[in-house]
Amino acid sequence: MTPASVSTCKSYGRASVVTFSSRRLNDLTLYIYRQCVLLSPTMDQTPVMSTAPNYECMAGLIPFIIVHLRNGSWIALSVVLNGLAFHYTLNGILKWFDILCNVAFTTYVNFVARDRIVSALTVIGCVAYVCNSRWSGEHENKIHVVGVQFVLFLALLRSGL
Repeated sequence: MTPASVSTCKSYGRASVVTFSSRRLNDLTLYIYRQCVLLSPTMDQTPVMSTAPNYECMAGLIPFIIVHLRNGSWIALSVVLNGLAFHYTLNGILKWFDILCNVAFTTYVNFVARDRIVSALTVIGCVAYVCNSRWSGEHENKIHVVGVQFVLFLALLRSGL
């Protein structure tokens, strides 16, 4: 793999070389994730937007409950538990734990399923997450539920895991 870009985060004083291989969609997912982490605040600086639970995003976890009950999916159960923990408390550390677990699950599903549609849905979900994180607005929760949670639900459902 060759370096595709050098990204410098002046506000955090970090620089890194991000590698990208156009041959694999998993590399694209990893590239998007790295960009998200490099340009996001650190764990202790993560702002909590509200003290009230985020019920819209919690409702977006219902399809994962159905997948768990239907298929016995441990990934779906983990997504539900992590998502409920974060979206109910809006704790910064739980946010990053939820993100890291979801990245690990997404990578695992892509490697095991080896399905182009699963990989495409994963990329769409990751791009929607990054875009929604950068340009949030009044419809941020709805975009998260439809563009991230529902799309990744479809990928998990198609994978059969």
